[in-house]
Parts: sequence; C-alpha cells; structure tokens
Amino acid sequence: MCFNQNLILISGKTIYKYNIIYENYGIIKYNNVILICHALASNHHAAGFYPEDPKPGWWNVHIGYKKSINTNNYFLITLNNLGGCHGSIGPNIINKKNNNIWGPNFPIITLNDLIKNQSKLAYNLGILKFLNIIGGSLGGMQVLEWSNKFPTKIYNAIIIASTNKLNSQNIAFNELARQSIKFNLNFKKGWFYSYNLYKNISKYINLARMLGHLTYLSEIYLTITFNRNLYKKFFKNFKIKSYLINKGYNFYHYFDSNSYIIMTKILDFFNYIKKFNLFIYKTIKFIQCRFLIISFINDCRFSYKRSKKLVNILLTISNRVRYFNVNFNKGHDGFLLFNMNYISILYGFINYKKNYCYIITP
Repeated sequence: MCFNQNLILISGKTIYKYNIIYENYGIIKYNNVILICHALASNHHAAGFYPEDPKPGWWNVHIGYKKSINTNNYFLITLNNLGGCHGSIGPNIINKKNNNIWGPNFPIITLNDLIKNQSKLAYNLGILKFLNIIGGSLGGMQVLEWSNKFPTKIYNAIIIASTNKLNSQNIAFNELARQSIKFNLNFKKGWFYSYNLYKNISKYINLARMLGHLTYLSEIYLTITFNRNLYKKFFKNFKIKSYLINKGYNFYHYFDSNSYIIMTKILDFFNYIKKFNLFIYKTIKFIQCRFLIISFINDCRFSYKRSKKLVNILLTISNRVRYFNVNFNKGHDGFLLFNMNYISILYGFINYKKNYCYIITP
C-alpha cells in the first residue's frame, strides 16, 4: 500500500510518501480481524506458499483451515515492518525526497514508530479495532506497544516468547551482531549498495545471524540434536558447525545488513516499564483488552522469569491476564514451531471466549 501522507517519527525525522507491503488471509467480517506482528528476521509472508518458493510462511503451522487461527473464521493481516527489507520502506529502498537509496541514512526507528505505521495501515483498510493482535519475540513487544498506545483499538493481546525490555546480555548479543557486520571493510559504512558489494558482505551478516540463531536454541535441544556428533565419519567438522554455517549462508540471500542493524536497535531501546507509570495514570480507565502471555521453559533469550515479571506488571492494570509456561525444549524459536501444548493454549484463547476472563498468576 502506498501512503501519500508523510510519516513523522519519534526522532523528529520524516519519511516521505512511502510503501508498506502486506498480506491478508480470509474474508473480512464484523469483528474478525487479527493482526500478526513479525519478529526480527521475519516478514509479511506468515502463511501459505509462493509459487517460486517451496518454503511456507513463517507461521504456517498456526494459520490456515482448522489451525489455531482458522482463515475460514478470521481475517488476518501481516505486514513487513517499517525499516524492513522485503518490500516496505527501509534502507534498501529509494528515498523519494532525493531519489537516492536510503542506506545508512535511514532514520532511527522505535517500536512506537512501528505501531504508528501499523495503525495507519489499519485506518486505510477501514479497520477500527482488532479482535486479536499476536506476536512473538519482537512481535510480542509490538503487541505490548499496541496495548500502550492504542488500548481501545484491541480486544485481545497475545504476547509470546517476549519481554518488556532487553537485559544487558541481550543488548550485548545484538551489539556483537552489529559489530560483526560493521567490521567488514566492504560494508562501506552501510553504502555497499553503491559498490555492488552484496556478496562481499555476506560472510559478516552470516556471522551475525549465526550468533543470533545460537541464542534462539536451548542447550537441551542442541545436545539432543547435535551433541558432539561429526558431520561425516572421520570428518573434522561437527554437525553443529555445518548447521550454523548453513543458517548463516541462507540468511544473506534473504536479509539486508542495514535492516538487521535497525531491527536490533529497535529491540535494544524498547522499555515498556519506563513508559508504564505514565501509561497507568493516562489509560487505566480505557483498558479493555485481555492478555495472553506464553513463555517457553528453555528459552535462554527471553526466559520465562521475564514473562512472569511482565505478567505481574499487567496484573496491576487488568484482571484479564492469562499466563502459560510451555515445556518445549526448542528454546526461543519454539514460538515458530509445532507443539501440542502450545497449539492448544493458542487455539483455546483465540477460539473460546469463555476462557478469556480467567486469571492465572505465576
């Protein structure tokens, strides 16, 4: 969708007449619209298949006929976030003000800016209120920001494998990833587009992704899946090495280095608690949405203890909070995968309204 209006960001910078790419699934009816917010490296393609791509959308396990989010009953919207690299305005897109690629000049983006843009899309589509807004990881932070900024425009907030703010360890992981990209001389301070150096910077964003991906997997999953096994008998490479190299290699074909830097900074600077006291006094009388918080017991990126803390915060403003800690050994990436307990929780909350008012405290 092309927006003819300019977007003024929290930083004070302006994005002029820009495009946002989105997908929708199902048939729109009264009060059946769901917004799916994607994580750091995902995009608007949440479900189904493209003819040229054998891989399904990133949340295909949960979206579709007879799944947790049944597209026969609900109308879903997913969009590629502001600052992304899959069609929406971002650093790899032309700046219409000067007809040059944005590159590293793309302005600083915050969670507030992402939500403002999503709200703008909803308004242009004629959507006044969402039945559910759902997100995992960075997507979960977007759901929190929706409950903060637009508390009357959302019935149900579903926050999965997320947190109210990053701790210093997570910020350090993100900084290591950014430095691994910037360390490459071919990065040219972000202007590699002009030099046609996409392939030359590949191994550095590969390294950033390998580092990030390792934190998305639990120790128990790594032990069960790889242990100290070699890739081939008498071969010197361990299976875990081959796995990580493959993950990194596939990523550079898929993701822009400047977008990766932007998205990790969005994660770093989000702080729901900092806004929270002001939020309570200004919006408590408007709180209508119901919250579902899901964590995974072996998530080493955003541990279940962080989710419990978030639940306690939310319980101070709402008695409509449900919390589940899922025993699933896949770690942080569990929110993308199939697990019967996880699916039953999600399915139950979305499809059975009688469960909405239950309170489960940690």
